[in-house]
Amino acid sequence: MPEETIETPQPTQPAESKFTSWPRVILSAVLGFSLLAASAYAGYWYGAQQVQPTTEPTPIVSQPTQILTPTPTQPLTDPTIGWKTYTNTEYGYSAKYPQEWDIEETNYTGYLHTMRIFQKSNSLNEINFCVWPDNSRPCSEIKCKGVEPERFLIYGIEAFRFNVPGAHNSAQDSICLEKDNKRYDFQIFPGSLSNRDPPWKEQDDEAIKILNQILSTFKFLD
Repeated sequence: MPEETIETPQPTQPAESKFTSWPRVILSAVLGFSLLAASAYAGYWYGAQQVQPTTEPTPIVSQPTQILTPTPTQPLTDPTIGWKTYTNTEYGYSAKYPQEWDIEETNYTGYLHTMRIFQKSNSLNEINFCVWPDNSRPCSEIKCKGVEPERFLIYGIEAFRFNVPGAHNSAQDSICLEKDNKRYDFQIFPGSLSNRDPPWKEQDDEAIKILNQILSTFKFLD
């Protein structure tokens, strides 16, 4: 007998509606566009990073600390070191003078005391010093051709300095100070007795410097 084949019916798949597939299509499109945009942005960003120059960091150089060493101050040299000293205990004063100079008590009439300090090689370079017996004419009343005197201190005492013409136009400084109702006068003479033209002017200027240094050493003993 012929075999009878019995076919088992297969379940049929329901046909997919065309309306249910649209959301998937749209979602796939959106995802694809998003991936494309992301890829484009990533490529742009990478390219921009490649174009920008790389800035090298500036190295920090440590500067050595500069140590300032103070310059030692040269001590001032006293030009009167090694000079001789004249002391008069009767009238209570002293003064220094260079080794190559000398001193002489002159005792001129009309004064209590007079003396001169002079240069041995040129005795015209000198300081005359005198003590008046009283102070009948105070220093502040002395006038020299109407010019006011220069005021300064000698051993802490106010002194008056006048510049007056001397013999043969040689400059002369007259200095006056008062103490214990007595008047003390100095006359400073440069030694050339010239019109102070070269070469005498240079010698006079050097003499005046030494004479002023002698004057700066004058002091009272009390």
